[in-house]
Amino acid sequence: VLLLPIGEGFAFPVDDPAVKILPETAVIPSAGRQMAFYGLLRGNEWLICGIDHSLKMLMENRRNAQDLLETRLFCYPDPDEFGPDRVIHFFTGQGGITEACHAYRTYRENLGQVRTLREKRKNLPHLDHLAGAPEFWIWHDRYEELMYGQEDIDLDVGCGAEIMRIAKELKNEGIPDALIGIFFGQDMEFAESIRKETGYLVTKYDNLEDELPSDLKPLIPEPRLRQCDYTARLMQNYPNDIILHRDGTPRKAWALRGTDGVMHPQNKMCPYFAPSFTRNTVVPLAKSKGFNAWFFDVMGGGTSECWAKDHPQSASQSKSARNKAFRTLEEAGMIPGTEEGVECYLQSICYTEGKMSPVQYRINFQESGRKKAHLYSAEEEEPQFRDFMLNPKYRVPLWELVYHDCCVNYWYWGDSSNCRPERMPERDLFNILYGQPPLYSFHVSDWKQLKPAILNSIRQGSSTAKLTMYEKMTKFEYLNAEHTVQRTEFANGISATVNFSEKTYNGIKPGGYHIEQPNH
Repeated sequence: VLLLPIGEGFAFPVDDPAVKILPETAVIPSAGRQMAFYGLLRGNEWLICGIDHSLKMLMENRRNAQDLLETRLFCYPDPDEFGPDRVIHFFTGQGGITEACHAYRTYRENLGQVRTLREKRKNLPHLDHLAGAPEFWIWHDRYEELMYGQEDIDLDVGCGAEIMRIAKELKNEGIPDALIGIFFGQDMEFAESIRKETGYLVTKYDNLEDELPSDLKPLIPEPRLRQCDYTARLMQNYPNDIILHRDGTPRKAWALRGTDGVMHPQNKMCPYFAPSFTRNTVVPLAKSKGFNAWFFDVMGGGTSECWAKDHPQSASQSKSARNKAFRTLEEAGMIPGTEEGVECYLQSICYTEGKMSPVQYRINFQESGRKKAHLYSAEEEEPQFRDFMLNPKYRVPLWELVYHDCCVNYWYWGDSSNCRPERMPERDLFNILYGQPPLYSFHVSDWKQLKPAILNSIRQGSSTAKLTMYEKMTKFEYLNAEHTVQRTEFANGISATVNFSEKTYNGIKPGGYHIEQPNH
């Protein structure tokens, strides 16, 4: 059995012809390989590989001549004249997945690369409110027209009042904590009121990556640029702060649709500027609007080299700069979050979006970043989603066994708990088992329809997370041969057993669960 850190983790039998590893080749670290780790199991014996300096490496997983899955590691050059040493450790032992992951955790601790949520709480006492907190992204019904349409029409997609109304409804329904997301600039005015009236955490979407080329600006609908406030803020030093390839050409970033109907790539800001931009621009804005959390999109998904003469960045320097930006948020009293949140940023972040949703297994993964509030039907499920995303036969909490007490992890907003409403109970089971809270993303008009199911989902899906956020995951085990009944334990004695099967197991009904608490 091959253990791979794709998202939260997978355990793939190497001779299973149904397995499709996506992606087959990925940079370490990236959304495709979240940790510098892979493992092999045979019976209860294991071998794991850990890489000291996890940058500038590739992991490839393909089938060999015998049609068995195998793993290969590749190094590639660092822009520095002398890159870091490439040190790879192999560990062996007995006991299975839990023991293998705990050996890797000890290895990272010995390298000084582990910082827990309890340690981060020293600067962020309100971090307690993240325990079991479901996250919400609530969208105007026509936001897609503004964000991705080619018509230059001035849609008012602000819905701050609706976000506040829904937050109050959640509070009145007895939901003690939540993380409420604000996307559009005009909705920032509601952040402080939401926080004060509900006691919830309020986070702001931000982007320190995508810069709009000046010659492209006339092609992008003006309302889109105005209402996506981060675009204007990020353009202060353009083009002097963008990433350049070795040949001097700009690196491409997230594409926008122009009035010509064509998708145009933006440029990418160099990580060199992230710490100062965060300190001088982001922190004053966050404090003035009353936010107590902040979300940097994309930044936590890997590293970015730059060959510009005035601000060159190696992969290692890029990692350091981004960590400084996250720590700047923490020092200012903002709970820092990011997309993916790969291993090399774990010392500096508190929550991630996307780790529960391995990228290429997401529902409609190629468009999930744009269809943030779409409610899918069974007919829209793609094979890779149907066969792997919610399949307990393959999914395992590798990340949680290593780092559960270091970070809170959510689904992706385009692959949210509610994106396929009928599948919400299945996602709840993974949340219960992994000790992580749900994430919901929907249009305002869908709230009335979704509200009963979401409230039920919160009360179930957040139950383990509320009790275990600061705790290590101490055990994971299969309780039946089909791997459809699974159990996890945490350092404070809490355990969760979930039944993914269609049969009752020890009194736990199909699709049911049982949480055990010490002294209860």
